[in-house]
Amino acid sequence: MKKGVIISACAAAVVITAAIILIPMVAERMKPEINFELIIDSEFKATADISYGDEVFTAEIDKRGLKSYSIEITAPSNLQGLRFDTDNGHSKISYKDIEITLSGNHAMSGAFMPIIANVLDSASTGVDLQYSRSGDEIVIEGQSQSGVYVFRVDSSDLSIKSLSVPSAELRCVFS
Repeated sequence: MKKGVIISACAAAVVITAAIILIPMVAERMKPEINFELIIDSEFKATADISYGDEVFTAEIDKRGLKSYSIEITAPSNLQGLRFDTDNGHSKISYKDIEITLSGNHAMSGAFMPIIANVLDSASTGVDLQYSRSGDEIVIEGQSQSGVYVFRVDSSDLSIKSLSVPSAELRCVFS
């Protein structure tokens, strides 16, 4: 009887060892075969319905390259034309005939426009992103200066469906 117990214990040890070795390998193979840099390529244009706290906006987002953006509000009508531009750290905000050059990283740290730009830059590097699947979506999570962010991407065509930054109460739905 002792021989049977020893054999069972050895078999269990082999199964546990195999599981410890194989589980990370299987998990890596299940990771979606996508490169986020290709989804947020050097150029990216989209219309976004944006919820920021209690406020709701519609904006045109134009990413011209890394750290080069234009985000222009198209709704509500009283803010239509409010525009945030940044190019390699040089930022300005404009509205009608008024234009203000912004200096430093904290010039608009609480505004949603630079949060969107910061998250897109962070995600486009492809570094430290976590991937998972949820139905027909690929969920991509990462961390930026603006906080933890989550992208939801359509798995059939790799189009970005939404972006959220929970700590900033920011959510964008792209069309």
